[in-house]
Amino acid sequence: RKIGFIGGHPKQIAYSKRYSGYYAALHRFGLEYDPATVLSSCWDEDHLADEIKKSSKKFVVLEM
Repeated sequence: RKIGFIGGHPKQIAYSKRYSGYYAALHRFGLEYDPATVLSSCWDEDHLADEIKKSSKKFVVLEM
């Protein structure tokens, strides 16, 4: 099982806090970190959709 992370710009404080939480959750549940499951992009919906489409990374979007 893999859990991915889609974050904003890596230099933003919010990104670093979310990424730290993501990494801690992986560790807590014994999941292996895989850099291929991490995508950094701005939060503009169209831009993010384009980044996901052109990425070789495979993402499954789960609605909350």
